[in-house]
Amino acid sequence: MSRTVIIDGNNLLHAVHAYAGGTNIGRESLARRIDGWARRGGASVALVFDGATPSAGLAKQMSSERVAVQFSCRETADDVIIRMVESAERPASLRVVSTD
Repeated sequence: MSRTVIIDGNNLLHAVHAYAGGTNIGRESLARRIDGWARRGGASVALVFDGATPSAGLAKQMSSERVAVQFSCRETADDVIIRMVESAERPASLRVVSTD
């Protein structure tokens, strides 16, 4: 059984910018890097960003077989993540990556 990881995308972007010595990374490249990690590790990832879904289906383009990208729209990513955990069949099996 693969593990499921829920990531607060904005939190992770801020951490990368703060700790990766000037690494210039955006949402798309973050999603691609997470996809590579998920494929190597056999994980399924929900990558949740704050804010409105970008135009032209960018969120769908950023998603892959292993990474589901979503945007919180009028809520916060934290609210979306909490709801995902609360509605999970086995919440204890989830791993959440967030600074909140």
